[in-house]
Amino acid sequence: MFAAILVNFAIPALTRSTSFDALMISCVYSDLHKICVWFFFAIFLTLMFLGMSAAEAPFVLASKLFTALYFVYFLAVLPALN
Repeated sequence: MFAAILVNFAIPALTRSTSFDALMISCVYSDLHKICVWFFFAIFLTLMFLGMSAAEAPFVLASKLFTALYFVYFLAVLPALN
């Protein structure tokens, strides 16, 4: 749980751009980035649903999978888009 918050502080270190303005301009105008943000939003909503579900067999496996996808977005996809 703490890692999900801590990974947000690592975002500036994971990007290649030197200024915040260049980062925002490249993010706003990239269609691929927009698609990835919507996938991240879907992952987030799925994790919310799985968090309120019972800790049973299919939900536990799905929670592990979507948690891994959550961190893959921050540690692999986001740096690759910049």
